[in-house]
Amino acid sequence: MITRVQQWGNSLGVRLPKFAAQQVHIVKGTAVNILVHNDGIIVRPAPKKGLKLKDLLAAIKPENLHSEINSGHRVGKEILWALLPIEAIWCGLILLPKWGVR
Repeated sequence: MITRVQQWGNSLGVRLPKFAAQQVHIVKGTAVNILVHNDGIIVRPAPKKGLKLKDLLAAIKPENLHSEINSGHRVGKEILWALLPIEAIWCGLILLPKWGVR
């Protein structure tokens, strides 16, 4: 489909045909990303912000869950969270011998 570029104030604009907007779920007020690519312009719906932790956790399935990652031996003063009493973590009281409570 061919359409024409129009002037809106100091900007240029293109009307999106209804069938094209519906296919990519663009409606009035949808935030979009505009990308210049080679000799063209790509308009895409912007990613939705405000992901909720419960939604992210719900997306974890056995097929996309990875095993523990071994990052090697400690080389500095890393804290082993698993060895801290759970109350210290919950209260935000992490005792560091050199620096005191943080």
